[in-house]
Amino acid sequence: MIGEAVGYRGGHFSGIPMTSERLLLGKQPDVVATLYKPQRTSKPEKCPNGFSEPTATIVWGTLLRLGLKPDQFVLWNAFPWHSFDPRHGMLSNRMPDKSERAAGLPVLRAFLELFPCDQVVALGKIAAAQLEQLGVNAHCVRHPASGGARLFRAQIAAVVHRVRD
Repeated sequence: MIGEAVGYRGGHFSGIPMTSERLLLGKQPDVVATLYKPQRTSKPEKCPNGFSEPTATIVWGTLLRLGLKPDQFVLWNAFPWHSFDPRHGMLSNRMPDKSERAAGLPVLRAFLELFPCDQVVALGKIAAAQLEQLGVNAHCVRHPASGGARLFRAQIAAVVHRVRD
């Protein structure tokens, strides 16, 4: 699954696309970190349970509820860096601009070569456009942000069921 960009509450602190610090710390009931005991990167006094990223929570929870195991999918972003709004500081997000998205294309291409797979899912229109530029045929699903969680869950369930059949 390819998302748009690293978010400040997710990959900015965890270093892992669509994965929040709270998920890694085992504070999220849907996902438990089992391979190792992760360490915090945020300040405990600011966010005692670690930062929680809504997209990460929705994506992980949905994929696991659909019966997928973490080793059956890989998450990445079309723009693999955190694009923050300089007016609001590092704890903000903004859409990567055209030149930034272009800079991310070689990294996205390399990622897809490292993880070849039969099915690619684009999480939202930005990711879909980036994948299209690379000639990748992808299932496009609604990004869960800004009220899109219900439609995302329905669309990704349809993709998973179609692929399994």
